[in-house]
Amino acid sequence: LMLAMLNQFVRKHTTFGYTIQDDDERKALFTKVVSGQLNILRSWNWSRILTWVHYWGIIYVTLIVGISKVVTVFLSWLNYDVLGTDQFSIVDVFIIFWFIGLTMFLLPPVPGVPVYLTGG
Repeated sequence: LMLAMLNQFVRKHTTFGYTIQDDDERKALFTKVVSGQLNILRSWNWSRILTWVHYWGIIYVTLIVGISKVVTVFLSWLNYDVLGTDQFSIVDVFIIFWFIGLTMFLLPPVPGVPVYLTGG
């Protein structure tokens, strides 16, 4: 908005470049394009939009925090289960950690630090 105001100010007070066509455009604080966009934004139902923004924000935070906690608990269990018993060979452990680590890294909400710590 500040750039549009500066653009309109330059258009009003200089003679080179774009020339203002009519009096309404000369009295406007913003350029014609930005004024049209602001009129469209004024017609939106902002309370409904902001309500949905809050819903999506709550869902996002819940998923990110929830998934990070579940991943940490799952990888701790896996680490205990695989390393706590002697039923797996070193090749089995490598294959298990490789597949689970690759799967975890390919999932966007999964944090990388628990995967690093479990593999190390």
